[in-house]
Amino acid sequence: MNTLEKIGGLSASDLFLNNTAETTIEAVRTEALAMVFDTTTAKGRDECISWAAKVTKTKTGIEKLGKALVDPIKAEAKVIDKERKLYRDELEAIKAEVRKPVTLWEEEQAAAKAKVDQHFFELEQAGVSTSSVTGELLSEVQLSKKIAHLESINLEDFGDRSEDAEQMTAAGLTRIKAALQQRKDADELAELRKVKAEQEAADARAADEKRIADEAVAKHEAAKKEAAESKVAPVVVAKNESVSKRDSEAIKKVQVNRQLLESFCLHGMLEADAKRLIGAIVNNKIPNIQITY
Repeated sequence: MNTLEKIGGLSASDLFLNNTAETTIEAVRTEALAMVFDTTTAKGRDECISWAAKVTKTKTGIEKLGKALVDPIKAEAKVIDKERKLYRDELEAIKAEVRKPVTLWEEEQAAAKAKVDQHFFELEQAGVSTSSVTGELLSEVQLSKKIAHLESINLEDFGDRSEDAEQMTAAGLTRIKAALQQRKDADELAELRKVKAEQEAADARAADEKRIADEAVAKHEAAKKEAAESKVAPVVVAKNESVSKRDSEAIKKVQVNRQLLESFCLHGMLEADAKRLIGAIVNNKIPNIQITY
C-alpha cells in the first residue's frame, strides 16, 4: 500500500492530534516526486495527471476530516469568547465603579497640578523675558506692565509650592525693574543726545548768522568810510548797494537778539542760559513765543 492509500485510511486524531503532519507530508512528497513520467507519450502524461489528482484528493480528504474535527471546537470557542468578553467588560466596569472615589480624587489632584504648572509657566514667562525676539530691550510701557503683572501674583494659586513662586516673583521683579531702569536711562540718554544735537545745530546757525551779520556790518562800515572819504553819502537800501537786503536782515536779527540777551541778563539770567533760550525761541521750540525782527 502506498503512502496516499495509507493516509486515506487514517482517522482525524491520527492526522491532527499526534504531531504527524510534517512526517506525513514528507512521505507524500518523497513518493510523489519519485515517479518518473514519459511526457512524450499520451500514457505518460495521463499517469502524471493521475498522480497529481491523487495528491489533490488526499488534500481534500484531510481538509474535510480537519474541518469536521475543528468545527465543534470553534463553536465552543465562540461561546467561550463571548462569555469571556462579558466577564471582562462587566468586571472592569465594576472595578471602575468601586475605585471611582479614588479616581475622582486623582483627577482633582491632576487638574490642580496642571493649574499650578500653568501658573508657573506664566510666571516664568513674565519674569524672564526683558527683550523682544530681535534682542532689543522692551519698551518702558511693556516692562511696566510686566512689573504690574508680577506684583499682582496671588501666591495661593501655587498651593504648597507658594515659596517657590514667591522666590521666582521676587527674582523676576528685580530683573524687570533693573531692565526698566536701563530702558529709562537709555531713553534719557537718547533725549539728551537729541537735545544736544539740536542745540549744537542751533548754535551753528546762530554762529553762521553772526558771521554773516558781522561781515555785513564790516562791509557797511567800510562803505560808510569810503563814502565819507569821497564825500558821498552812502545809500543804505538801494539796488546793487554794498550792503544787500540779506545782510540788512541779518544785522537786524543780530541787533534784536543782542537786545534780548542784554534784557534777559539784566533780569538775572546767566548769559549761556539766555543764549539757549533765544536759540530755542528762534527754532520754534517754545510754543506761543516768537521774536519779531
